[in-house]
Amino acid sequence: AILRESGIELASAQFEDADAGVLVAIAQDTSFSVPLRIDAAMQAIAMGVLEAPVLAGLFGNVDFEIADISAAVDTAAARPGDPLTDALLYQSIAAMNAPEFIRDKAQRISLALSLADSFPRAYGLSLLYKQEIDALEGVLVSPEEAGRFAMASMAAGDSVGAGRWLSAMIGVNGNVTALPEALGVTFIDQVNLLALLDPQTAARIARNAGVSILSRDVMTASSTAHADPAMTARILEAAFDAVSGEKLGQAGLAALAATTGDHPGGQIEAVVVSEALRAAGMPELRRRYAFERAWAATFSKGPAVSAETGDAAGGQDAAAAESDGFAPRVKPPKP
Repeated sequence: AILRESGIELASAQFEDADAGVLVAIAQDTSFSVPLRIDAAMQAIAMGVLEAPVLAGLFGNVDFEIADISAAVDTAAARPGDPLTDALLYQSIAAMNAPEFIRDKAQRISLALSLADSFPRAYGLSLLYKQEIDALEGVLVSPEEAGRFAMASMAAGDSVGAGRWLSAMIGVNGNVTALPEALGVTFIDQVNLLALLDPQTAARIARNAGVSILSRDVMTASSTAHADPAMTARILEAAFDAVSGEKLGQAGLAALAATTGDHPGGQIEAVVVSEALRAAGMPELRRRYAFERAWAATFSKGPAVSAETGDAAGGQDAAAAESDGFAPRVKPPKP
């Protein structure tokens, strides 16, 4: 409201420090531009405070000409980072209702997912297209498409579906050696991400494909820790007290407090969250946090850190990524 009254222009680059409530308000405020609202919605969805149908509504309400929708693929090639391109692809996909378009629809969804250049964008698009992806089961897809559908399934918490798409990625050959080298590396990386979310399913797929699960629980910590060092100290105190006193509720609250949702967490916070969730008896949420942290690292630059020890692991080169990373807030599973 203050921004509107003052006439100050707001840019999506300012969302890094935005509160979750502010992001939701911007996403739902029609006085802001559509691209800005889309960016805010993506961030809010990744923070777990907004549902994907809100993003679908935003995309569906953009007014495009029929010719624009027909040229969606060309537009995606010309303007891959434009939020309106995501909306355009969404409408073009929604128009593919006839059964004979199912193969084209799979390609178009894969294209839409491939444009994600940040964790919030990838997370939001994954949830947006999850039902459409589920409907593609049994459709012949390329290994690249299967890999993107596997990541979208993991983002939605569907490890079984992700396993099916990873199996489809290597096809009837059943071995990673059947893939081109670059795709083989992608497959191995995705199996290891799945291992953070669902170790059993990942182990089965890795065994069948002839690859190994890396013995790591990797997270990426940004160069900045919690915005307030005094708050970090208080969180650490609460976490240690909770673990020593077997105070499960307090341990869970310490994990929540260590994730701000709008500031990338540092190495200390990453370990506090992981161990507090372990102490609180929340293994599924702990695995989910580890997965999201590791997936977010693929869009960022920074030293990897083990959730188990806090030690820096081998750094990943992500120089091509545009984002500085996004630390996902702990999101309890929906009832």
